[in-house]
Amino acid sequence: MKKLIYFLIIFSTISIITIVSFLSFSGYETDKFNDLIISQLSKYDKNTKVNIEKIRIKIDLKNFNLFITTKNLKIIYQNVIIPMEDIKLYFSLFSLIKSNPELSRIILNVKEIDTKKLQKILVGIKPSNFKSYLLNNVENGSLTKSYLDLNFNEDFKIINYEIIGSIEKVNILIKKD
Repeated sequence: MKKLIYFLIIFSTISIITIVSFLSFSGYETDKFNDLIISQLSKYDKNTKVNIEKIRIKIDLKNFNLFITTKNLKIIYQNVIIPMEDIKLYFSLFSLIKSNPELSRIILNVKEIDTKKLQKILVGIKPSNFKSYLLNNVENGSLTKSYLDLNFNEDFKIINYEIIGSIEKVNILIKKD
């Protein structure tokens, strides 16, 4: 009886370590959660449409998060197609255990996007000096290989962000004022 208990404990420990290792290094690829992800994103923003082929579920052991990543997805925001290289959605493991998944972080890698498309996207966001400058003083060009890292609180409000990108072949109107 003791040997059976030891065997079950060792077997379950090895199984858990194997599953966690598999999910942290290579992940599990599926398309079963696509509808859930699309419905969650549309709940936060009605102007966003997403087309997802396959997702990969992984575990981030450092931050104790579950994250979902996908490549070559199609995002349409305010009738503008945003070319995405990949996206990562981070969920707290504790919120998943409670059956109330809370999105805590999004990392977006955007392919090249024309500044005219970017201006159409900016029309719908909160007013700012930077937004008005881009809308009024940038004529043409492209934003290449952008990286956006957005961190959210429980109410899905951005609490921290990091944006990295480069601009090529841009005509900017600079006034003497």
